Amino acid sequence: MSDHGDALRERVEELEAAVERLSNEFDVAIQVARNASDEADELAEELAHERQRRKELESELEKITDDRELLNTVRRNAAGDRSAQAAICIQSLTRQARRNAKNRASMDAEGCLDTLQGNIDRTNTYDVFERAEELVENTEVVWYQKEDRSSKKNSRLIVNLDGGDLPAQVAGVDLTEEATA
Repeated sequence: MSDHGDALRERVEELEAAVERLSNEFDVAIQVARNASDEADELAEELAHERQRRKELESELEKITDDRELLNTVRRNAAGDRSAQAAICIQSLTRQARRNAKNRASMDAEGCLDTLQGNIDRTNTYDVFERAEELVENTEVVWYQKEDRSSKKNSRLIVNLDGGDLPAQVAGVDLTEEATA
């Protein structure tokens, strides 16, 4: 019986070792599953965050698109306004030049602001001067003289009636009338 008892003991020890091995493997499998579950939770959280960020970016893009459309509308309207503002400045300078013995007059940004009675931002005055030059299409009569920032002179719009003929009307403004803003 001792052989049978020894064999039984060996078999019990083998089974105990197998149970211990399986228990360890089971513990490792549980830890791997927990880690995978934690990782899946983190990925799900990250995905939710990324979806929220995408919605925010889409909303921001939509706002930027709306702002761009508004800006383009304003620019289109401002282009028409610039033409009218330029014509009023030409009209004012034409009247001044007719009263001047040299048949010439000019205005800087301050003069433009005064002529347009403040209905323009100072930063846009040079756009008005450029538009005025474009409208008349004769740089012997109307031109925009740009000066360097370091210059003591200011950039200005100049009308020289001795340089040629002015059109009677520019951008719907009669150049023979008094300037009005």
